[in-house]
Amino acid sequence: IVWGITKDENRGTVVAAWSGRVVAVFVFTLPFLQAWWTGRRPDLVGIVFAGMVGAYLYAGASDALKRARLMSRVPALQARSLVRPALVVPHDLPLAEALRRLEGTGARALAVTDSGGTVVAVAQEDAVAAVPVERRPWVPASSVSTTLAPDARLHVALAGDPLLRAMQDVPATDYAVHDDTGTVVGILTTKDVEKALGV
Repeated sequence: IVWGITKDENRGTVVAAWSGRVVAVFVFTLPFLQAWWTGRRPDLVGIVFAGMVGAYLYAGASDALKRARLMSRVPALQARSLVRPALVVPHDLPLAEALRRLEGTGARALAVTDSGGTVVAVAQEDAVAAVPVERRPWVPASSVSTTLAPDARLHVALAGDPLLRAMQDVPATDYAVHDDTGTVVGILTTKDVEKALGV
């Protein structure tokens, strides 16, 4: 009813979820209300049964409310604001040189290309940190990178539901984000999107 009146599915879900919580509390208190009404002692079996049903209803309503709150944040999602600006480097570039180039650029990620110049991998922060400083001049950037899925590509203008659908179509940890020209401008991580949603 709320969804039909307000034309807002999410608001309808929130109202339904809170209504479910109220019903759950009512079910739990029903044996005590019946006992008070009839003047009898509450039945233990009735209390246990009502408690189980009430807990089930309350948990379901709480899950629905959590989903509704999550979905309310979806329209604000924007690849442009969540993307980590990336410095694109060749796969055989020494890690020390890649990190030197990264300094002062404002980039927060290293995107690694193949021999043809296509971004195919992303350097992982923990893997980079694990390489001793003295070894970094001899370690190629590709050795501390994770290969991107071939279709893990997102347009920088994607936002809201289209962004989530694109990520669901190609589940991945990292995505290369490109502009209209096909140039990779940064890396979008699933972790950053989940954080923005409050997951």
